[in-house]
Amino acid sequence: MRAANIFVLCQAVAATLATTETDASWPHLPRYETLPPLREQADIQNGWLKERWDNIPSILQKYGVDAWLVGSPLAKTDGGPRTFG
Repeated sequence: MRAANIFVLCQAVAATLATTETDASWPHLPRYETLPPLREQADIQNGWLKERWDNIPSILQKYGVDAWLVGSPLAKTDGGPRTFG
């Protein structure tokens, strides 16, 4: 009896799989996006960084801040951080 139930279940699954479309628009299937080339990624990152740095003076003025200090470890001798976040 148990083998018959398993057989019926397997037939039902096989029939479902045979009639189901394999469309990539199903919501549960992953959709892969390609990344831009590395140079373009660098341009995007540098653009965001420039925009963030360019906004600092207006933010300081908006909140009445006279100075902006950036802490850095003593071992770091490159003159300061290149990014912040």
